[in-house]
Parts: sequence; C-alpha cells; structure tokens
Amino acid sequence: DQMDVKLDHNFREKSRFTSRYSLNWGGSVPPLLLGNLADNSTNGDSSSRTQNFVFDFTRIQNPTTIFEFRWGLLRQRANTNPKSLGFDQTTLGLPSVYLTSGVKMFPTFTVEGYQELGQVGYGLIARGDSMNDVTGNVVKIIGGHNLKVGVEARFMLLNYLQPGYPQGHMSFNRAITMEDPNSSSS
Repeated sequence: DQMDVKLDHNFREKSRFTSRYSLNWGGSVPPLLLGNLADNSTNGDSSSRTQNFVFDFTRIQNPTTIFEFRWGLLRQRANTNPKSLGFDQTTLGLPSVYLTSGVKMFPTFTVEGYQELGQVGYGLIARGDSMNDVTGNVVKIIGGHNLKVGVEARFMLLNYLQPGYPQGHMSFNRAITMEDPNSSSS
C-alpha cells in the first residue's frame, strides 16, 4: 500500500517551493506448513513501513545566478516476528536458563538425518533506519559556462536487531551415540 502527497507553489516569479510526502507499508503472513509452532518452513510474519519527506526551494536571483536548497528525510521500519514468538521454552521441560536472553520462542532441534524442528536461526528481526539529507548550492552562468558550487550533508542512523538463536539450539549428530566417538566406523 502506498500514499503520496505533493505540493508545489510559486511565491513570486523568482521563488519556487516543492514538497512531497510518501508513505509505503506492507506485510506478509506466510502459513505454517506443518501446522504447529515447531514448523521451520517460514521465518515468520513480516511488516514494513517507509516514510519519505522532501522540501525543495529554488530562487532565481537573476538570469545568471540560481540558489537551490533541499532537505530530505527517510525513515524505515521493518520487522519479522517468528510464528512461535512468545512460546515459553520451559514448558518443554528445558531449564529457565533458556529464558535469560529475554526472547521466548520455540527452540531449534537439529538431529542428523531428520527434519529440523523449531524456529530457524536469525529469524527475529527488528530494524529502524533514518536518514537526513541536506543540500545547498549556487549555480552561476558565466558566458557559455555553468559553475555550480554547493554542499551536501547526510546523517544516517541504523537500529538493527537480529539475534542468532536466542531461544536455544540443540544439535545432535551420529557421533553422540557411537560406541567410539573418535572413530567414524562405529
């Protein structure tokens, strides 16, 4: 889904103002193919929201001199929440140490030779970005030449959360049950 609003205004013959605001949002809710919280066929439900605002002012001082100023702001949020978010690992009989990360999700169980159960790693994502952009310049026309002098500054902020396996990851391979774990022929 998207929405855009734009405003143009000429103050006088020599001064012009333009502004625009855009909003974009969306989401995705994939199904659980196995039908329960141990399903690892999906990373989870995702959503995003992006906002953009631009302000532009142009002044024609005289036929050979133009001043331009522009400011832009971009903000974005994107989240992915695993289907099992909120599941208490201790209900499976696991010790409370699995809750110390502060994230409650179905743990991951990997048994060699079998389908993995539980939330895939790095599935919990929370992201929030912000960027400010300021530009100012002067254009001077001298004879057949255009001389443009200006400055630009960008301020970029990034907030990002994506823990690996905060819910716990148990992995079991054949070496655990071998008669001699140091020999591959057992």
